[in-house]
Amino acid sequence: MYPATARLIGTYCGVKITPRAEVLNVFGETIPHLYACGEMTGGIHGAAYMTGSSIEKTMAFGRIAIKSMSEKA
Repeated sequence: MYPATARLIGTYCGVKITPRAEVLNVFGETIPHLYACGEMTGGIHGAAYMTGSSIEKTMAFGRIAIKSMSEKA
């Protein structure tokens, strides 16, 4: 046996976003100039967390968010 401590490495929930990574408010409207990527956009991986997928989510949604921001500038 060994001592263990719980840690949070992922989430199954988070903010709702559009396909352009824009954050939505409780009414389903985009919040101007607010984008999200990575673990805070949880829920995209289905019924179970796949180890290592947080890196891919951050990279993919980060790219989408930056592209969306640059198109609005």
